Amino acid sequence: SSDVCSSDLETISAGGAKRFHARCVRGGTGAAHPSPRFTVNGDGTVTDLETRLVWQQADAGRELTWSEAQAYAQALTLGGADDWRLPTIAELQSLNDESRRDPSIDTRAFPGAQATRYWSETTLFSRDTSRAWFLEFRAGIASYDTKTVAHAVRCVRRALTR
Repeated sequence: SSDVCSSDLETISAGGAKRFHARCVRGGTGAAHPSPRFTVNGDGTVTDLETRLVWQQADAGRELTWSEAQAYAQALTLGGADDWRLPTIAELQSLNDESRRDPSIDTRAFPGAQATRYWSETTLFSRDTSRAWFLEFRAGIASYDTKTVAHAVRCVRRALTR
């Protein structure tokens, strides 16, 4: 019997034909995280004091294709602002809370959050523009899907600096 998993034999480094990608990260700055992290603004928006992003508190209320989600964000006026957009996958991942599950997001700040897939604006590859990244807030897993599939939408904008 072998101690090697069959999936280990599938990678190029193990003699197989499959490529797997890794993204390297480094530790944080050591700065304390704001507590509480989110400010509920009382106008349908939430400010993330760590990233300085302002989020739509309630999602779109229905699932949309990626193109519909783009149009929804462009037409959104909320909290006195009309510069809403779909978040990048990195911005969307910043909402994921590893200590939570079903949904893996702060439900005090986002009480209607669903444990479902939310679109990002990030297209998969420049050579494959038919798919885009989403974050699944059941356990915080990022993946991609065909843009014609409908997923939930939560828009974002940059906070004004004072």
